[in-house]
Amino acid sequence: MITAHIEMILLVTGLLTASMIVTSLAPSTVLRLVYGDKTRLDDVGLLVARHWGVLVFCNGALIVAAAWMPELRTPVLIASVLQKLTFVTLQVAIMRGRGMTRLLAGGDLVFSILYLLYLTQLA
Repeated sequence: MITAHIEMILLVTGLLTASMIVTSLAPSTVLRLVYGDKTRLDDVGLLVARHWGVLVFCNGALIVAAAWMPELRTPVLIASVLQKLTFVTLQVAIMRGRGMTRLLAGGDLVFSILYLLYLTQLA
């Protein structure tokens, strides 16, 4: 079932993932929205947040590319599952559902499950 709709799944989830580029453009605003009003970033925090936004954007762009390039799907989805499940684990372990973290972690968990279901259908 997922295999028949994988292009649309990858397009939508890839665009949602890539949307985090906004973190590199407005890190303080985004992180305050995600983690709460008490979030304050020093210069190092701003650098890390901006870099993270670009990395997540690149992951999303690769997911979108994989929608039309089947040869990319397996390696891109494996890397994406590792990245997303790491994010989910850190959000649960460290942030414990603060701010919008539940929404972001929940989305990444759903995306990871979809990717894993697709990958298992290939085997």
